[in-house]
Amino acid sequence: MSAPSPQEFRPRSWRNRGRLTPVDRERLAAANDYLLPDPATAAGWSPQVLDIGFGYGESVAAAGRTRPGLRVLGVEVHGPGVLRAMEVLTTQRADPASVRLLRADVLALLPLLAPGSLRHVQALHPDPWPKRRHLARRLFDAVALARLSELLCPGGTLLLVTDDPSYAAGIRAAAAEVSALRPWPDATPPPETRYGARARAAGRPVHELAWWRDN
Repeated sequence: MSAPSPQEFRPRSWRNRGRLTPVDRERLAAANDYLLPDPATAAGWSPQVLDIGFGYGESVAAAGRTRPGLRVLGVEVHGPGVLRAMEVLTTQRADPASVRLLRADVLALLPLLAPGSLRHVQALHPDPWPKRRHLARRLFDAVALARLSELLCPGGTLLLVTDDPSYAAGIRAAAAEVSALRPWPDATPPPETRYGARARAAGRPVHELAWWRDN
């Protein structure tokens, strides 16, 4: 197999962290009603709310509670987080017809979604890649934000949260290049997650960045 051309290559925007025990692997293989098997199936489910990198499930569970009637899809690459989210949704008796999970890199999903199909997209504390040599691995650049704006319906909203000031500045600069995105000054506050709690406990400001799609 030939190596990808420079135009095709894009470094992954996530870290390998957390290990699955054999028991955990069996649990994922058995997959309860919340877990979709692959990006194509997830796209065919026609989600209306997309939670990117939901960590341990707090944000996707909250989205399912606060956006009744909409199909909420949480996408996360890390198996332990997916298992934890499955447990949270099961405990809360979330309706699998309304909330689903996908263990995958969201970059494999975004090309498969229909333009204008999403009402809300959120990503709370994505990997910040703080080292200068890793900046290209950050997910939310102008290309990703342009694609997300295409996927949002008119009036659809985008909420990104980070406690890394340089990432926040980069996201703001990238969003300024996307003509369809408008600042959303009265955005609904995001749910608290363990990452946000850790940032505040450490005294780091949390940046809430929000836009809506113009017609």
